[in-house]
Amino acid sequence: IKLQDDSIVSIRTKGLIGEKYVRITPGGSDTMVQPGGKLRDTEDPIDIEQLISNYIFGKL
Repeated sequence: IKLQDDSIVSIRTKGLIGEKYVRITPGGSDTMVQPGGKLRDTEDPIDIEQLISNYIFGKL
């Protein structure tokens, strides 16, 4: 798999309480990650359960 070195990695959830998966959003760089290299840009996961709890208890 070829990935730009500025691709963004995030952890997502399928559905409301589904399993988690890793999403990689491609970057725009011409430089690719080398074999054994690392992606350094990440996004914090969205905690759906916490959002629902906040909504139910009026904390939004």
